Amino acid sequence: MRLATYITAVSLAALAAAHWWAFHLRAPGTTVDATYALEEVRADKDAAWIAELPISVASDQGGKGNSSVRLLEDGVELGPAHAMHRTVRQTGRGAFTHRGDRLVFSTSDGSDPTHNAKRYTAVVPVPVAAWPRVLLVVFDYLLASAACSWLLARRSQLPPRKLSRLFIAGRWCLTLALAIIAVEAICGVVLAHRRALVGAATSALADAVLDDGSERSFHGQSVQYSEHHYLNYVLNPDFRGGVAHQFERDYRIRRTEPLRARNESRWRVLVIGGSTTYGEGLEAEEDTWVYQLELRLRAEHGTDVEVINCGVGGYTMLENVIHYVTMLSELQPDLVLLLTGINDVHPRLFGDIRSDYSNYRKPWRSDGWVLPEPLNWLRWSQAYRLFYFATHVESVQRRGIGGLAAYKYPDPSTWAASLKRNAPDYYHNHLRAFVQMLKAQGSQVCMLPQHYVATKDGGECFADGVREHNAVAAQISAELDVHYAAELLDGLRPGDTFDHCHFGVAGSQRMAELVAAFLRAKRIAPR
Repeated sequence: MRLATYITAVSLAALAAAHWWAFHLRAPGTTVDATYALEEVRADKDAAWIAELPISVASDQGGKGNSSVRLLEDGVELGPAHAMHRTVRQTGRGAFTHRGDRLVFSTSDGSDPTHNAKRYTAVVPVPVAAWPRVLLVVFDYLLASAACSWLLARRSQLPPRKLSRLFIAGRWCLTLALAIIAVEAICGVVLAHRRALVGAATSALADAVLDDGSERSFHGQSVQYSEHHYLNYVLNPDFRGGVAHQFERDYRIRRTEPLRARNESRWRVLVIGGSTTYGEGLEAEEDTWVYQLELRLRAEHGTDVEVINCGVGGYTMLENVIHYVTMLSELQPDLVLLLTGINDVHPRLFGDIRSDYSNYRKPWRSDGWVLPEPLNWLRWSQAYRLFYFATHVESVQRRGIGGLAAYKYPDPSTWAASLKRNAPDYYHNHLRAFVQMLKAQGSQVCMLPQHYVATKDGGECFADGVREHNAVAAQISAELDVHYAAELLDGLRPGDTFDHCHFGVAGSQRMAELVAAFLRAKRIAPR
């Protein structure tokens, strides 16, 4: 008996220690610091340098403020951390930012990190594994269930017949209650782990919604996009994020400099397209290739030249046409540059394509909220909070407006067959009609090919669709006698983009220079 008591006491002590380790030292959402030496550092621009991170964690990409990475120079922490890209380039002095899988950083004294003999290391908070805590919860459930059943049978003084019925009913009730508690505990552990993975900004979004906080900066009129009565979504000039000042109110475009009266602008160029035109991932407008093109053209032709960025992330040719007809035509452009084609591949991958792309697009109507209102009577439940976080919060942060305004994406294994079934005929018709309309209104038109690099599953298949659309643009340019800048693809390189198609800072510089050279070669200039 004493041996059994001793074994029981030791077992309970070990169990208590395991719980203390798992839920105190390794509490849900806890992170541990992993240190990585920066290798293969290369120059960016001015004071900035670029190094690849060997691990993918939540970053500052798109200004979302998710990154918690720290940077050390010979063991001394550098900063300001997570600064704007232009601050790193222009100010230096240890400023850095975390962009995707890259660190863009500066040295403390402005020296060359490849020759200054200093050691640069990135400290990355990595969430600890959740499985030990999950296993402990499962063990607790089994132990508690067995103990309650044993106590219920041992302590009851009722007659055997009644005892049997009550025992069965009580055992099932206790088992069900314990199972609910165990499921809630597991969901709480998993939720904390996933929130640690996605970063601070996404976690704060969950707090604002699920805890009914007073901060609503994530919702409704505060998001980057807002609803529109003709278009599914437009850039939201009331957005209070890091790029709020860049959104022009009347035309829903990305531009800080006020538009001039038409008679004060000697040459007005509109650049129309999607996120590659808008400058996805570049929080500073001056880092976009359209802004850089304006600088170059003004240097050549005078300051009364305007190059206006009319790109909106996710816009297909149809949405660009509606945007132009309802708003942008008032700007009366002399020249229109079209950088389209990538986003029109998407509807070709969804079932049988329709001329209005309704097989791909679905109406986005938020009623003032980006996320659906959570059920108040279930806010307490960790299982419900995990479900809401995974299906809504993470989805919004990961997919952006494109995921909200489109149906669930088909499996990449179906893309090849869908592209073969859905030929680029509708894109051809929409692009041709748009070019004809622009020419009829007296505008010059130039078409630019889309640069796309396959980087993930299905990427090569998607790249085939982009190449088909570039071929469509080349064909239409020949038919309608407009310029097509095929030589751009020879000048652009895979490293000019930080993902499959969006230009980084250096890529934007290259794109602007190539487009300026193309216009110069074709003698497209103010009259």
